[in-house]
Parts: sequence; structure tokens; C-alpha cells
Amino acid sequence: MHYFRLIVPVVPSLAWAAVLLAEHAHPLATAARSIAAVGLGVLLVVLDRGGADWRRVGADRAALVAAARAPLSGRTRIASLDVGWVGAATEADVLDLGGVTDPEIAALPGGQTSKRVDGILLVDRGADALLLYAPRGLPAEGLGAWSEARYGRSAVEARLAADATVMRRFEPAAWLALGPSGAGYVLLRARP
Repeated sequence: MHYFRLIVPVVPSLAWAAVLLAEHAHPLATAARSIAAVGLGVLLVVLDRGGADWRRVGADRAALVAAARAPLSGRTRIASLDVGWVGAATEADVLDLGGVTDPEIAALPGGQTSKRVDGILLVDRGADALLLYAPRGLPAEGLGAWSEARYGRSAVEARLAADATVMRRFEPAAWLALGPSGAGYVLLRARP
């Protein structure tokens, strides 16, 4: 129910609104709304039973957290757009590249996935590790070609992957796979 958790709290309110509306609506309109609601429910059940990717979200994230513990150990400040699973995998401070938990980054121009964060900011804020999500995986050349991966999820990750300061100050340390689709995270560590 990982994605459905976002709609489940709203369902009782919608049901109550439908009951209140049904008292004043034409019976055909109420019947049409009821058929649409039942049809949507059936569609969601069929999709869920069809082995959709969202059924693995919890297990995939739990495996990612477990796999990331050792590579993240010894780090003191990890820069990442994803703060939830990273915070579960380490005791290190997490530098939130989206600004949701960091007021200074929140004040920068751009949306959550397009903040104007650059390599100099990472160095100034003491980041000794950086995580970049590659939805299509690594290039054929492997981890050494990390900067050539497609970081299509966010402008901030794509910008940092091409940033000269990041390339000079950080080196690839690990590939952290996320589920069976080939996606995952490039872990960059600060050079000694």
C-alpha cells in the first residue's frame, strides 16, 4: 500500500461528501458517481494484483538501506536529494539538496528538485559524500563513468554530476542498486 497511503486518508472524507451530495443530487448523477467510484476501485485492485512496481517499494527501500549502511559508514555529512532512506541508513548529517529540511537551501532559487546547489556549496557545507540517483543505471563502462550516467530525475543531480568542483573534490565509491529495474544511486566520497 505504499503509494495508496497517500489517498487512503482522503477516502472517508470523499465518501462522506458523496453521501451529503446524494441527498440533493439527481438519482442518475448519484448512480453515475457510484459506478465511477466502483470502477476506479476495481481498476486499482487489478493493478495492484498485477504485480505493479509499487508493491515492491517497501522491500526495495529496505534492501537499499541495508546495502548502504557499510558504504556510508564513516561519513559525517552526506548530500542527497532523498533524505528519508539516507537518514535511515546512517547516523551522519544529511544535507538536503531539495531544501525540505534545510532552510538555507530552501531559500535558493528553484523547486525541490532544481535548487541552485553547486559543488562549492557542498564543500562549504562540509559534505564528505554525495548521492546521485540514476534511474537508468550506470553506463556500460561502470562506476568509473559515473558522470556520464543519466540523472534524469532532477536538475540538481544532473547539475552536480557535471560540476567541475564535484569532479575535482569527489570520487566514485559505490553503486547502490535500487530494486531489479537497474536504477540506483552513485555514491561519491570526498577525496582525501
